[in-house]
Amino acid sequence: MSTASQAQWRQWVGASATLAVVVAGLSLGDWQVRRAAEKRAAQQVRDAAGASAPMAVPAAILPLADLEGRRVTVTGHMLMDRSIFIDNRSHQGVAGMHVVTPVELAPGGAAILVLRGWVASDPSNRSQLPVLRGLADSVQIEGLAQREIGRGLELPRFFSAEQTPDPNQRLWVNVDVDHYAKWSGLNLQPVIVRQTSALEDGLVRAWPKPGDDVVKHEGYATQWYGLSLAAALLWLWSTFKSRRAKRRGEGTSQ
Repeated sequence: MSTASQAQWRQWVGASATLAVVVAGLSLGDWQVRRAAEKRAAQQVRDAAGASAPMAVPAAILPLADLEGRRVTVTGHMLMDRSIFIDNRSHQGVAGMHVVTPVELAPGGAAILVLRGWVASDPSNRSQLPVLRGLADSVQIEGLAQREIGRGLELPRFFSAEQTPDPNQRLWVNVDVDHYAKWSGLNLQPVIVRQTSALEDGLVRAWPKPGDDVVKHEGYATQWYGLSLAAALLWLWSTFKSRRAKRRGEGTSQ
């Protein structure tokens, strides 16, 4: 390969690498901006729900639009034996799990999932499920109705269709209404209620505010956009320097 061809090859590789970095930086920056917007919107929904009177969830199944984002009260029988645990959830730096339990709204009728709170994991055996404190037959819970709760990373989803957990599996990575309904056979309202009211169950309900992370996401977006800009400027400077050196070489050879 001639010297000229080698130079062209290096320029092509440099331009391709720069383009990849710029595109990646812009994409990741845009993603962070979207996450900030989503959390800002979620905070607005939560603020609006907090200012409104709670809605009592009936036993009849309601459309998602009638429940999502609403402050609700749930009255019924808590099905403790159908509880599941969402792994890899921390509180103040301590590893733990979120507890999700269905509440039967009417005997033999519809139920609704309740994200009840956080409990620490057994540090010597992370797969050991904690023993939950017993509750009265009838409970009344207040909380925020959401389509879904925050998801953890679930590697199998990148390679195959998401599968319903084994019938005896109660330690999950994530939960949503559809998969829980398939797993449990229950007729469920289309939301999960994030419990905010007190209950003598030993669980921690110090839920973070979605808006608390907005500044963090905006900061990450600035960093990614800055990386794209720096890569583009570096490539322009390198190209300008290379062309100037080439012109000087051509001038000297004459």
